Amino acid sequence: MSLVLNRVESFMRSQEMIVPGECVLAAVSGGLDSMALLELLASLRGRLEFELTAANFDHGLRGAMGEDERALVEAACRRLGSRVYIR
Repeated sequence: MSLVLNRVESFMRSQEMIVPGECVLAAVSGGLDSMALLELLASLRGRLEFELTAANFDHGLRGAMGEDERALVEAACRRLGSRVYIR
């Protein structure tokens, strides 16, 4: 994972994507790709000096699966020490 972290960090710095002190809001559905994004951003927040917040919106289209994904996002954010907004 360190190779991926280093490449993403280098790209974000070269593009000046995040200003130190900013809050980054990540839309996290609970799927594999958005959970990987959440983990990656959490790993970079100290290096790039930003605050990380996640947002999860359940449209109610996936029934119990949507509830499971919401719980997964909430648990990950607790573990990572990130705020999360659920809707």
